[in-house]
Amino acid sequence: MCGKSGGKKHGGLFAKFSSYPLVKKIRYLFLFVICVYLAFFGLVYVFFIRNNLSDYAEKKNLNTLSAISGNLTSEADRVSDMSILIMTDDAVISYLKSDAGNYTKVAKESVNTLYDLMNVFEGISSIYIFDNNLNYVSASRSVTTVFPRKLLTSAWSQDMIDNAGGYIITVNKAILGENGNPVSGDYMFRTKLNEPLITFVRVINDLGTQKPIGYLAVNLPLTILGDTYEDHVEGDSRFGYLYYDKYIYGDDLTAEFNLIPDHSASHKQKIVGTWGNERIISYYRLPGSPLTLVSSERFYAGQVIPTETALIIVLMIVITLASMLLISAFISFYITKPIKGLVHSMDAVARTGGLQKSKLFLPDDEIGHLKNRYNSMLDEIDALFKELIVKEKRIRNDEFRALQEQIKPHFLYNTLDTLAFMASEDGADDVYEALQTLSNFFTNFLSNGSSEIPLRTEVEVVKDYLKLQKYRYGDIFDDEYVLQDDLLDFKVPKLILQPLVENSLYHGVRLKGEKCVIRISIFERDKVLHLVVYDSGVGMSKERIKGILKADRNDDSFGLKGTIERIRYFCDREDVFEIRSEEGLFTEVDISIPLDGKK
Repeated sequence: MCGKSGGKKHGGLFAKFSSYPLVKKIRYLFLFVICVYLAFFGLVYVFFIRNNLSDYAEKKNLNTLSAISGNLTSEADRVSDMSILIMTDDAVISYLKSDAGNYTKVAKESVNTLYDLMNVFEGISSIYIFDNNLNYVSASRSVTTVFPRKLLTSAWSQDMIDNAGGYIITVNKAILGENGNPVSGDYMFRTKLNEPLITFVRVINDLGTQKPIGYLAVNLPLTILGDTYEDHVEGDSRFGYLYYDKYIYGDDLTAEFNLIPDHSASHKQKIVGTWGNERIISYYRLPGSPLTLVSSERFYAGQVIPTETALIIVLMIVITLASMLLISAFISFYITKPIKGLVHSMDAVARTGGLQKSKLFLPDDEIGHLKNRYNSMLDEIDALFKELIVKEKRIRNDEFRALQEQIKPHFLYNTLDTLAFMASEDGADDVYEALQTLSNFFTNFLSNGSSEIPLRTEVEVVKDYLKLQKYRYGDIFDDEYVLQDDLLDFKVPKLILQPLVENSLYHGVRLKGEKCVIRISIFERDKVLHLVVYDSGVGMSKERIKGILKADRNDDSFGLKGTIERIRYFCDREDVFEIRSEEGLFTEVDISIPLDGKK
């Protein structure tokens, strides 16, 4: 009995919770989750986000690469300063401009200058000055072999010329064969021990004409690259240089370099490896040179986060996952399944066309209210259907009465024909022609009650209308027609041209006080039918056009705005017209109707 009583009590609590509004259910659930998190929150003393750690490590790495690049740049600036002294030295300039008569003397003076500068600027391996004929003088700390022809045939030669006096950096390294002679490699200089050299090469221009008079090459041992990063080596950090993306000095990090996708950026970093064995690999392209600095440094977030904190983080992740599963089950039971049931009921209505109500058993919450509102909506739709049927019957009756009323205009036609016959019998030809035109106008105007008529008929209405107006106002305008014949059978809403022509006559032509032109143009462009009404009347300002389009109109109006609205309804689009006008010159209304492939 106790078990049954307890079961009923728990069942009552569940029923009470089920009746709560959905917002209240979610509030209680998240309150529970927050309480669980608060219970463990006091145990978390320091919490580091890995992304923040990686950002810090990447910034530190980038600063290191920038500092190393700065060291090499300082060395390049030192060489540049020395090269400026060389290129402005009188002895060097005299040598490059000398003729055969004093060649030996100025060459010796140039060599002395080079040795003097080498003593001032330490670390220089050798200096070479070439004239335009590739004759050269040099100063060297060790035996160096030079291959002058390569000055103009190497891959970097054109870059040196294009640099217009600025230096370029090259690396001289020969690949030796079995006999010890070089067999390949991009080199111009070669030491006795075949030690690689880093060379700064530039064109020497005449200070007056700025035309090339020679070339300067400054060689430094490749070990200067190691000097740039020796102060930054910590632990197992590794650095290496690439020349045109190929290894030349330091640690060979070519494989690490290739792990970084897309080498187009000036610098890039990537963290590789697994937790506890991660490394930051990065590269940094030195500005204005083919050299790239590559580094690889250890990155271990666990060194910063204590073990206890790491265990707490793992525990928090487990709790989070469990909480998410609970939330997922809750949402599935109280939201997803009820909504799916309602969707199934709606699909049944769409599939069968019947208005079957949903019979789902749902708690008295928002989803349950939604089901009830859906059933009420079906009742309202059923009532609207019945009301619509009644209205449809009433409309059919009205159309039948309107059809009966169409018989009355025949009396008007017959009367006009009788008057025209009498005028013709009495010799009143002008009256006869006017009555005949009026009769044609009404015949086309009424069009047997049709709401759409062929363009041919629409044009005839306009012609008859303008002919009648000429009887009234005399010879104050000429009417012209530029018509594309294969479009005249296309049906359009009745009376869309006549109101526009009437506006042209009354608001444009009559007010000008001189003879004008009213032109009707019908043509097709890009599968769009254009109906253009042009008049050479007084024209309109842009403000006047905006005022006309904003003005209110009566529902029975056939004016400009009413005509545009009828065309919009016919085409089911807004962009159906354009008004072009210039005050004192003309007004042109262009109606555009999509042909949809039919004429």
